[in-house]
Amino acid sequence: MPAHDLEAAIILWVKSLLLDRRLVSGLIETDASALASLLQRASSIAAQLETHHGGRTLVGKLAHQVRVEDEQIAIDIDCNALRRVLGLQTQSEAAILTITTPAVRIRRGKDVKLVLANHDGDATERDPTLVALLGEARDVRDAALAAPDLSMKAIAVQMGEWRTRATRQMRIAWLAPEIVEAISEGRHPPRLTPA
Repeated sequence: MPAHDLEAAIILWVKSLLLDRRLVSGLIETDASALASLLQRASSIAAQLETHHGGRTLVGKLAHQVRVEDEQIAIDIDCNALRRVLGLQTQSEAAILTITTPAVRIRRGKDVKLVLANHDGDATERDPTLVALLGEARDVRDAALAAPDLSMKAIAVQMGEWRTRATRQMRIAWLAPEIVEAISEGRHPPRLTPA
């Protein structure tokens, strides 16, 4: 995962933290009007995260530490810094709020890529390589069904593919519809790769 993508993800997590009414309201014990003002301030600060400079500055103030671990990314938020940003009094004890999100290391050839997953362990975005592979597999299957008397070698030659690749694509073409749908929608397990 490029540093820019990680930074964008962290800004998004901090934004969701600021928009979490339950978490923000837990920072103070006060009347409803002061709480409404605090929630409005938090929402306004969250909107500032949309700007490149505003997001970096605020995350720099709030993030105590960002850890890239084996199966997750953890961000430690300094609660007193959060209180200062929201215009509240700080507390004497140092409190840390940790936000975590699942992450998976995926090997593609010689490269290793860090991919963020949702809390179900699924990928968070569609893999265009997998989707293209599904399309190629469907083409091979359609060619085989259109000419049932041809061997896989003949079908592969006709399609300009190697026999072993065409055979592999034929197996992929018969994946369960639920798996094909999950790949198409980006809900597949991150460890599922074309390899």
